[in-house]
Amino acid sequence: MLYPGPMKYEVVAHPTGDDEYPTLQLLSQGTWGEAVSPQIQSFMEEGWRQATLDIPAEAPLFRPLTAFQPPPFLFKVVGSYDFAALAAPQDPLSYVPLGIYEPPLATLRYNDQGIPVEPVRLTPGLNPAGSIPRPPLALTTLEAAEFFRGEAAIDAIRVRVGGIEGYTPENVAKVERVAREIVERTGLHVDIVAGSSPRAVLVQVPGVGYVEQRWTTLGAAAQITGGINAANFTLLACLLLASGLYIGNAAQLSILARREEIGLLKAVGWHTSHVRAYLLSELLLLGLLGAALATLMALALVRLLGLEPLWPIIGGAALLAPLLYGLSALYPIQQAVRRPPTEALRQGEVRGTQAGQLGALPLSLFGLAVRHLWRRRTRTLLIVLIVAAGVALSVMLAAVVVQLNGLLRVTLLGDYVALSIRPYHYLMMLTALAVGVLAIGETLLVSVLERTREFAVLRALGWQRVHLTRTVLWEGVLIGALGGLLGAIVGALLFWSIAGSLPPVALGVAALASLGGAWGGGAALYPAQRAARVPPAQVLSGADERRRGGPRHPAWRWGVGFAGLLLFALLVATALWGNEPVNRVREVAGIGATPAPTVHPAQQAVSGERALAHVERLVELGPRTLGNEAQVAAAEYIHAQLTSYGLQVEREPFPLRMVTFSDAAGVPLLSVPSEEGGSVRGLAVNFDEVDVTQPITGTVMLLDTDAPWPAPETLVDQIVIIVEEKPFNDDEDPNRPMRDLLAHYGYPFPFRAAVYLWPDELSLEEVLQPGGTTVCIMIAENIVATLPGQEQPDQELWLMAPYDNDASRGGVGADDNGSGVGVLLEVARVLAERGSPVTVRFVALAGSTTGLQGSMAHFLAHESPSEQLLGIVGLQRLGAWDELGVGHVLEAPTRDGELPPEQVVEMIREDGQGFLRTLWLSVLDLSDPQLLSVIDERLASSGGLSESPPQLVEQALAVAESVGVPATPRHYPCATPDYLMYLYQELPTIAFCGIGNDLAGTEYDTVERIQPIALQRAAAVVYQLIEELGGR
Repeated sequence: MLYPGPMKYEVVAHPTGDDEYPTLQLLSQGTWGEAVSPQIQSFMEEGWRQATLDIPAEAPLFRPLTAFQPPPFLFKVVGSYDFAALAAPQDPLSYVPLGIYEPPLATLRYNDQGIPVEPVRLTPGLNPAGSIPRPPLALTTLEAAEFFRGEAAIDAIRVRVGGIEGYTPENVAKVERVAREIVERTGLHVDIVAGSSPRAVLVQVPGVGYVEQRWTTLGAAAQITGGINAANFTLLACLLLASGLYIGNAAQLSILARREEIGLLKAVGWHTSHVRAYLLSELLLLGLLGAALATLMALALVRLLGLEPLWPIIGGAALLAPLLYGLSALYPIQQAVRRPPTEALRQGEVRGTQAGQLGALPLSLFGLAVRHLWRRRTRTLLIVLIVAAGVALSVMLAAVVVQLNGLLRVTLLGDYVALSIRPYHYLMMLTALAVGVLAIGETLLVSVLERTREFAVLRALGWQRVHLTRTVLWEGVLIGALGGLLGAIVGALLFWSIAGSLPPVALGVAALASLGGAWGGGAALYPAQRAARVPPAQVLSGADERRRGGPRHPAWRWGVGFAGLLLFALLVATALWGNEPVNRVREVAGIGATPAPTVHPAQQAVSGERALAHVERLVELGPRTLGNEAQVAAAEYIHAQLTSYGLQVEREPFPLRMVTFSDAAGVPLLSVPSEEGGSVRGLAVNFDEVDVTQPITGTVMLLDTDAPWPAPETLVDQIVIIVEEKPFNDDEDPNRPMRDLLAHYGYPFPFRAAVYLWPDELSLEEVLQPGGTTVCIMIAENIVATLPGQEQPDQELWLMAPYDNDASRGGVGADDNGSGVGVLLEVARVLAERGSPVTVRFVALAGSTTGLQGSMAHFLAHESPSEQLLGIVGLQRLGAWDELGVGHVLEAPTRDGELPPEQVVEMIREDGQGFLRTLWLSVLDLSDPQLLSVIDERLASSGGLSESPPQLVEQALAVAESVGVPATPRHYPCATPDYLMYLYQELPTIAFCGIGNDLAGTEYDTVERIQPIALQRAAAVVYQLIEELGGR
């Protein structure tokens, strides 16, 4: 075998001088003939024929190869992997490179001289040290890797963190936490590959040319999302700035428009402080009303989008709006109240100004526009800033969309970022631009109203309407141009600060945006028309032009008010109750609202939280295994719960295939099975003596199968231990030593119990004490509760779920055999309250981890089930799943999604569950006079059903679909297949097992991973299946 080392590269210039494209040169590390062939020859003994090598001696090596000779071995092919099946769709920001599994992508772009050539796809050759690495030819296990390379067999370990479905801050923190824990526990170097991105890299290969390859950029997603977050923050800041300035401008314009009112109030005797308080309180009230309306609109949008409201942000915005509105008006209020009434009531706004540079401008349309803007330069500057904020936002957003390279360099996430520019980003941009347009239009309109007498005088002096129109349009164009230019500069600088560069495309976008005078002129159209329509005679004569049209009919005002009230009511209802009011309005209006998805009555009947409470209680007890105290306590809990529902509950004890040896003083010496090894292959006890409160104990009598059998009287009240150290096939000749023992002594058997051990590495002779060794056979129990049916009491359905768990991998049994019990207890509660159409037996099984003993003992206790048995339903791993597996279906995919091999399918089709035959001979009843005949019958029995009845499977799948639960047929869907014992006995049986939780049974199988909604949906399917099987 050849062990490869790393490749070596050095940075070189790109053949076309493109600095943005990473270019490397692959360094040669010798030739095959120099470095590899001598190593291979050193392992060949003299006299062997020379190996035929397909790789020429002059073939270059681009990575070192070290030859070594592993111990002799043979390959056992168990299947093949398909990359198409591995390459599942991924969120671009949570992309995880598949490393060795991915076919290498290499394209020749330039020849050795750097001249472009027709692109050619390159593939790996036979040389394992070639320039293009080969995908693996075979995958094997960790044990095999240690066999080949010893303890230092692993170069890298890929750890996949469960529950990661997308690139979110929570998921990033979860992955980083796991990586940090790995470093702390092992000291290993850890690279986080989630959120990586492929990038194109040009590699110069000697003798080939420049080859484009796909490399992986670690942390690309973090860099990109960091840029996106910065961009989002900047965009939001621009929008808030524009909105804040607009609010301030609106407040100032409100005060300016009421100049005559303020002067009149002061003229009739109002004190300055009273006028100030009156104006300020009115503005604050308007601000509060606007904040309330904005809050309702925000809540309505949150409800409509199905989001959770962020109350601190909504509350902060609601308080900030009126505060900003009031503070913005302080200065204009102070200026307005300080003016004498005579000045405030004077018509026009022209006051004497000092001569200056602007005074030297020619009296033209453009000059008049500039004079006016300069005369009100504070107001003009405010409008320019509002426009600049909107333009800056637009420039930055457009630059991000058009030119992605500034943010992403050469990674291939550009398309994703283009998609990350969400519609709300464009809405922000349009809002900011709309704010600028409104600010220009509103300001110019107020200015036109202030300058009515000025325009009347100009008309009287001979100016045409078009002259006044152009004057106001020039003002709008100037404001738009100044704001566009400033905004373009600021937007380009903001983009540069985030992206790190300012490409020509971004500069082009900024230059285009600087031409904001066009839409500034558009915003001035209406004020310009108002200025042109000023009637000189009426204005200069002092007549109130607004009264010329006579009294207006108030109907339109009532209509607008009524529509506003309806809109306000709809906003309030939506903010409080979500989509329902909108759907109702659409329905009444005949638009046809989309109905909200309805919850199936079965899901409403059961409670996932109640089921979760049962799982939590079982987990609190600790690992429930091999008849320990936690398992006993779990049985007590399940018994108490079923009894509290008013059900008929029975306890059915049975012996476990577990024994403990103790010395004469009762000190434990050894348990079998245990971590030290060993297993109980056969057990024979008197079932009439089995008591759940008392294990079976007795003195040990160790028998040698090669020696003559002892006299029967020497075995009275003894527990016989048979140890078979000679290898034989226990599947083909099940429990042979135990059968030989029973056949030799016959019924009645002299001994109290017999145990057949497979010692592995154990030596019982060293354990047995001269003073006498005792052995204890542990007892477990099944809990069986019965609920009589209402409509069809003669028909039965059995629900079963194991409650012990396999603790060998550190699991505490949450999803592994805890969730199934939680669902079983919840279904039992609901059926006890509502009644069942058929008789239901709820069976909580023990012994599932010692050879499916619980299901076997349950069947033996009910060997003659009702002929009206509708079916048996097994429940497992229902607390954290992606879909429900329903089985066993012979030709369906396995739990891993792979189709079973054809030879396996044919074997099961011929012999059913015949592989369980050994288990049916592993526990025998010494109190049965016909035991030897029973053994013969079991040896000759068929393997039962090869799969679950198709009609029952189809009905279960149909029920799951009707409840809205994803379910699929599976080949052996459960990890602990207790239900197979019933298929072996040709009883109609199916199982519901959750698919998707690979951590079940491990130390990470904790109650925190259990999802109440998963328990609820599984319980709903079971409940509905019972209802439909019963004809309801």
